[in-house]
Amino acid sequence: MDKEYLIGKLNEVSDPENDLDPIVEDIERTDDPRSFLPELFRFIEQRHDEDLGSPGPLVRFMEKGYAEGDYFELLKKSMETMPSLTAAWMINRIVNALKNETEKDEWKILLAEALDHPKIDSATKDRVQHFLDFQK
Repeated sequence: MDKEYLIGKLNEVSDPENDLDPIVEDIERTDDPRSFLPELFRFIEQRHDEDLGSPGPLVRFMEKGYAEGDYFELLKKSMETMPSLTAAWMINRIVNALKNETEKDEWKILLAEALDHPKIDSATKDRVQHFLDFQK
């Protein structure tokens, strides 16, 4: 399947719990699954106030083998562009996994800055605050 078709299917998702698994499976079968990361982050931003799973197929896909390099930069940029429930959750998972306190602090600062973002919705703000309280 070509990329344009799969992005179209992603944008047509009405029920993330049931619709995302087959799309992610198709993305994984493409020649360059990593090239979908920017579109997946845009999808998360557009659905900033929706619970897309815990972790859900998108997060499992993005973390499985792509949790390095540009994945981290795309996650940071996404949180700075449009804080979302899913991105906050992803960042909290990263903080939980890190051993280096300096690296943990960098991610926690990003979460804290999101609290003052002009576009943050109340559900995301509450989730971010919960994560920050948990990480103290």
